Parts: sequence; structure tokens; C-alpha cells
Amino acid sequence: MSVLDDIPRDSIPGDDASRENVPLDSAVLDAGPLVPTTRWDRFEAVLARLSERLNPILVKEARQALRSRQFTTTFFLMLSAGWLWSILGLALMGPAVYYSTDGPSMFYVYHMILAFPLLIVAPYAAFHSLSAERQDRTYELVSITALTARQILSGKLCGIMLQMMVYLSAIFPCLAFTYLLRGLDIFTILLVVLYTCLMSIGLSAAGLLFAALTPPRQRQIASAVVFAMLLFGCFFFNVTTIFSMIGAEGSMVDSAEFWQGNLVLLTIYLNLFALVFLSARSLLTTVCQNRSTALRVALVVSQLSMVGWFGWAQLRWGGNSVFGLIFVSTVMWWMVGALLVGESPVLSARVKRDLPQSWLGRIFLTWFTPGPATGYMFVVANMIAMSVMANFPYVVLSSYAQTAAPVMARVGGAVRVTSTASTMRVPHVDIWQTCIIAT
Repeated sequence: MSVLDDIPRDSIPGDDASRENVPLDSAVLDAGPLVPTTRWDRFEAVLARLSERLNPILVKEARQALRSRQFTTTFFLMLSAGWLWSILGLALMGPAVYYSTDGPSMFYVYHMILAFPLLIVAPYAAFHSLSAERQDRTYELVSITALTARQILSGKLCGIMLQMMVYLSAIFPCLAFTYLLRGLDIFTILLVVLYTCLMSIGLSAAGLLFAALTPPRQRQIASAVVFAMLLFGCFFFNVTTIFSMIGAEGSMVDSAEFWQGNLVLLTIYLNLFALVFLSARSLLTTVCQNRSTALRVALVVSQLSMVGWFGWAQLRWGGNSVFGLIFVSTVMWWMVGALLVGESPVLSARVKRDLPQSWLGRIFLTWFTPGPATGYMFVVANMIAMSVMANFPYVVLSSYAQTAAPVMARVGGAVRVTSTASTMRVPHVDIWQTCIIAT
């Protein structure tokens, strides 16, 4: 019995009579490599080649999650709850279903059924996956491979997103059914599903950060309890917000303020997601690699986006938005500074080789390198820059108003100039006092 005996004779070219007369060993030598004969075989070959390019952590997480008892139980309970509410809801509406607009009430319960696995089960599964590997000391076996910490975290997040797609495929027909009951437009349904999915991905990233924060040698009971409380709080917040959203009179998609608010929330979400993901990556990266540069670049981008939105609010509505900018920036850099100053001062030879070598590079890029000293100077420099940017418009307006001769007035704004420059009052904040208080 050899390996050649396992090869089917159907793969040998020729008719049936010639296949029986040709020896198997010579047939294998003459036929060359086996090629797919049908379209389905060629499609499977293409899928096999594509699967080799996927993240191996994604493949592992998908196999473990989709075969686990937790996923099977959650999926079965979600299907059962959706089926029961479909029958019960239609029975409660009765014959009035043809005339009433009960789509929002049916959709709200369907949303609760979908939000529970997306906002509680899936993020906690991400937290438990990484924490169990670190506690069982199996993460070290993965980290010594060619995979980086970013690939490991992204593979786990993609595994959670795959579970989300399976949950959505089961309950989304019920959500689309509520559109036929009237009282709810299709844009609201899609927006609610998008908000819930984005919150689920963000909470999954937060779960990975919680798992990376806890030392591997300690039992992660306290972190699990705190994270579970956070998940339930986000679940009730999402349910309450969606209830007020679908209960509002009129379509909110026709309002310009609604889309502006969504753009602001999307900017905040992307900044927070990048900070959380890069923080977890820096905690899981070894000391021989640069763990701080990407996180500090994300912090600068977050500050610039925050300055842009506060400046837009100041120009649009006036008021004292600059004080809110200074307060939010002070709180953010105080929290971030506590983490950056606590970094290890030891730099490996690989990290030292990547330090800026030119004169201009040392001036502008030194504060992006790892280390507690550079972290302290990075926080102080950003806080001073924030204070200067916040006070710059008021300083310019004050100098221009004192030298300008004509009478200027702006109704509803913060600046009002009378005929004499001595009677003008411009609210401003002293730059150096703000820097001293903030730092």
C-alpha cells in the first residue's frame, strides 16, 4: 500500500478503458500536477489561495469562536427571542397591523435582542480571549513568531467582527420587516445598526486594552468585573439613546445639525479607537521595539482635530468655546502624561538605531521617541501649543481693535467695538497663566 494507491483513477486523463490499462505509477508521472476540472473546484482553489493570505490569528479565532458553546448558545437564544417576539408582537397588534404604524415599537425590541450579543457578549469574548492566553502563558508562544502585536490585536478584532456579521445575518431580516409596518424609514434602521456595530467594535478594542493592562500573573477577576459593568452601562446607554432617536417626531436625516453632530461623534470615535488600540499594542509590544511613536502621533492628530472642531464651534455659535477646549485638553494631557512619564527609560539597540540623526530631526522628532523624559517634554510642549492656539484669536482681535479706527460691531458675538478704543472690552485668557495652571 503506497501513496499512489490513494489517487483516484478519475483524475487520469483519457477514457475509462485506457484508465484501467494504464499503470497508476506511470499515469501519475505522465499526467503532471492535478488541476481542477469543474468551476466549483476552481472556485475552491481560489478560496484556498486567498485563505493563505488571511491573518492566522483571524483563522484561529474564527475556528475557536464559531465552534464554541458560548457562540452556539448566544446565537440560538437570539434566534429564539427574535422568533418569539415576531409572533407575540404581531399577535398583540392584531388586525390593526394593516392600518397602524407600529414599526418603531417592533424595531425597538428587535434592537434590544441584537444589542445584547453585540455590546455585551462579543466584547467580553474579546476580553476573555486575550486575558486567557496571557494567564495561561500561551501568548508568549504567539509573540515569538513573526506576528507583531498589531497583527495579533487586529486578528482578534476581525474575529469579533466576523461574529457580528453572523449575528446581523440572523436578525437583520426582522429589522427589515419593521420597515413594512410603517412609522420608520430605512435610513434610521441603517443608522441604528451602524451605531451599534461601531460601539461593539470600540468596546471590543477596550476589552483588549483591559486584558493587556492586567499583569498576566494575577487573576483578572477585578478587571473582568469592571469591564462587565462598563459593558452593561454602555448597553443601557445605547438602548436609551436609540429609544429617543426612533421616538423623535419627523426625520432627523433632513436636519443639517444632525449630520454635523454625527461627523463630530465620528471624529471622536476614530480618535478614541486609535488611542485605545495603540495603547493595547504598546502594552503588548516587547521592549526591543518602539512602542510610543505611533501612540504619540495619534495624540497629536487627536489634538489637532479637537482644535478644529472647537474652532468651528467658536466661529459658528460664538460664546466661550475656547474655555471648553482648554479644559478638555488639560484633562486629556494630564491623563496621558501620567502614562507617558511612567514608561521604561531603557531603550534597546534597535530603537536607538531608529532615533533621529539629523539636526532638524532631533529638534522636531525627539519628543516622539520612547522614554519618560521625552514623554514629559512632549506633554508640556503640546499643552503650551494648545494654550497659544486657544488664545491667539483673542490676542489678534484685541491688537487689531486697539489700532483700528472705524467702528465695528458683531451682533451675538463675543467682540463689540465702540467708537473709542478705550471703551472696548475683549475677553481673553492670559497665555502664561494658562500654561502654568495646565502644566
